[in-house]
Amino acid sequence: MLQAIIHGKAAKVSDEKGVSHKWSSVFKTREDLLTAAFFGRLPYLSDNSIHFLIQRMLSRGAIVGGLSLGKFKKVEFWPRLKSKDPNRKSVEPDLLIYFEDLIVLVEVKPPHMPQSYDQWHRELGALSLKTKKTVHFLALGGRFENWQKYAKKLQNSFHVSVSVCRWREVVNYLSELDKFVSPDSSNLHSATDHRVIVDQLKALELHGIHKPAKPFADLNGMMLVTDENLLAAWKAPDLSAHKLSLIDWSDLIQMPEIDKEVLKLWR
Repeated sequence: MLQAIIHGKAAKVSDEKGVSHKWSSVFKTREDLLTAAFFGRLPYLSDNSIHFLIQRMLSRGAIVGGLSLGKFKKVEFWPRLKSKDPNRKSVEPDLLIYFEDLIVLVEVKPPHMPQSYDQWHRELGALSLKTKKTVHFLALGGRFENWQKYAKKLQNSFHVSVSVCRWREVVNYLSELDKFVSPDSSNLHSATDHRVIVDQLKALELHGIHKPAKPFADLNGMMLVTDENLLAAWKAPDLSAHKLSLIDWSDLIQMPEIDKEVLKLWR
């Protein structure tokens, strides 16, 4: 389905009012489609690549030696959990990523949508009824102003770790990972991992999340002229032999005094 949307081959879909929309337009507004397209491909990565990607998302790029994930188990999408709130029957987080040593609860938002701290609290409360395993909460995407204040409250209430990560950071982590698993690498899983990463990046591009433009420093490797004698010819011309005179323009900036009575006419 992802390839059909990318190449414009997916049929249009109608909303509840009967209005037709392109799938590519719908994809940009639905966080569930983004969640499925990106994380649905996660289990097809090698275990090393899964650990690399998830660890960086939890630590925002820093390599945390003490963060032990354990063996990857599975991804569960939109689990229906019994609510801890008596006024609510159930809650439905976007996904749970199960590892041997912990569970990562992920709440996904598109870049333009705000994260909900009340939603974080409800989901962690419901998960606390289901498991006694170590839980790490990840708010992925969206806007999360003053999140540290709410993270401390959640840590005190549920004894969990809380992380936030932006989608543009995920793109950077994928690009970093792809350098290690390029098809010509000695890594046995490289060919498969590379194909999965390409698909994940394309899914993010559909949502308007692109790889950052390369810095100008990368142009250094593109220079074709290496002859120092040739480059030396490209220097400023010597003007010492020319007689140059300076022109004093100061007289032009002397403004005459204007009669105040005349200014009164410009009302």
